[in-house]
Amino acid sequence: RRDEFRRDPRLLVKISHAEDRKAVARHLRECGKRGGAASVSFRIITRKGRERWIEHICQPVHGAGGRNLGRRASNRDITERKRLERDILRIGEWERQRIGLDIHDHVCQDLMAARMLLAAKTSDPAGIDDILRRTLERARGLAKDLYPVDIDVGGIVSALRALASEKERLYGVACRLKPVGPLPDVDRETATHLYRIAQEALSNALRHAKARSIAISLAGRKDGTVVLRVKDDGTGIPKSPKRAGMGLGI
Repeated sequence: RRDEFRRDPRLLVKISHAEDRKAVARHLRECGKRGGAASVSFRIITRKGRERWIEHICQPVHGAGGRNLGRRASNRDITERKRLERDILRIGEWERQRIGLDIHDHVCQDLMAARMLLAAKTSDPAGIDDILRRTLERARGLAKDLYPVDIDVGGIVSALRALASEKERLYGVACRLKPVGPLPDVDRETATHLYRIAQEALSNALRHAKARSIAISLAGRKDGTVVLRVKDDGTGIPKSPKRAGMGLGI
C-alpha cells in the first residue's frame, strides 16, 4: 500500500527479488543524481510469495531554487510482457531443434539412400528420382519454416492467412484471419516474432482448449505498434479469485 512505501523508503528494495535487489538499490541512488526520468525492470515478491515483473520509472522532483523534494515514481506490471518474451525465445529454440532433427532424420537419410543407389549403379532411376524429389520438397518446407514471413510477397498478413488455412485444413476447424486495417511497416524480425506467437497460440487453442473456431486479428495503432489477437471458443483458463489491494498484488 502507498502508506507503507511512505513509511519505509527502502520497501521497494526489500520486496525485490534477491537477484535484482542490488540493481534496484543502485537505480534509486542514481535517480536522485540524474536530471531526467530513469527506468528499470525487475522482479518483486508479493505477500503471497508470487513473483511479478514490474517496470519502475522515477524522476527527481525539485522545488524553488533547485531544492530536491524527493522523487515521483510509477510502477507498471509487465509480467505478461516478460512471459511473451520468454515464449518467443522458447518457440525459436523449439523450432531450431525441430528443424535440426528433421534434417538429420529425413533429409540426410534420403540423400544417403540416393547416394547408395548411385554407388551401386542401380537400374532404378525412378526410385532415385523419387527420393530426390521427396528430399527437395522437405528441404523447401524447412526453408519456409526458417523464414515463414516473406516481407516482399504479402508480408505478415499473407503469412498469417496461410497459417490459418493450414490449421483449418489439418484440424477441420474454422480458422480465419479477420480483415485488418492499415498496418505500420513491420521488419522481418518483428513479423517473424508475430508469426511464431500466432503459431503457438493456435497450437495451444487446438491441443489444450479443444477449440472449434479460431479468429486471428492484426491491427495497427497510432503510436506505430501492432496488436495481434488470437481468440477461440475453447474451454479457456479457469478464472482465479479476485485479489485485494494494489494491481501488483503486493
